[in-house]
Amino acid sequence: MTGSTPDLSPARGRLDPAFEAPLSRGFQISTLDRKPATVMALWPDFRIAYVNPAWDTFAERNGGLPTIRERWDIGANYLEAIALPLRPFYRHLLDTAPDSLATLHPATHDYECSSAETYRLLNLQVFTLQDRAGFVLVHSLRVERPHADREVVSTGLGDYLDANGLLHQCSHCRRVQSAADPGRWDWVPLWITNPPEFVSHSLCPPCFDYYYVMPSALDT
Repeated sequence: MTGSTPDLSPARGRLDPAFEAPLSRGFQISTLDRKPATVMALWPDFRIAYVNPAWDTFAERNGGLPTIRERWDIGANYLEAIALPLRPFYRHLLDTAPDSLATLHPATHDYECSSAETYRLLNLQVFTLQDRAGFVLVHSLRVERPHADREVVSTGLGDYLDANGLLHQCSHCRRVQSAADPGRWDWVPLWITNPPEFVSHSLCPPCFDYYYVMPSALDT
């Protein structure tokens, strides 16, 4: 008895058909589809035009599906998926990325994307397409390990709510600010997996100073 032949073709990413031509002038789409790094491409106005299969794989492993598909799929604005305190920085990173072929070194930025159990540091590279017809963003994993150097704090929610009943969480490292001592930011894994209802995103001073001090970016 002859069995059916399995489909061994690689998974394909999702692509706005109108973006295939500008993307193909700088990249082989089949190569992007096969990359283990997560890849997305944007129109010049920052609408998502392409994501590779690894994008969904990463989202699924980290509890991001189905939200990623429902809210941040093809046609959605990439910047609107970024916490408000970080949007000026990322917009500046895209706006000032060098033109294609202008340099061998793309715009790059390291950022944290940790879960409650795992520390992850990723690297973002931004490539511009010919005639600035869009951008290709490649997110590569640099470090992944269990949290080893973060003291877990298990005090009650009331210790972190400000006078307006808001909990302030760093958009980068996801620590939360103490209400009694605003200079202290604590690691509370419970609020990574189950965020409280009233969360205001900001940046803790260490993350701001180390990752995001770019006056020209933050003035926009």
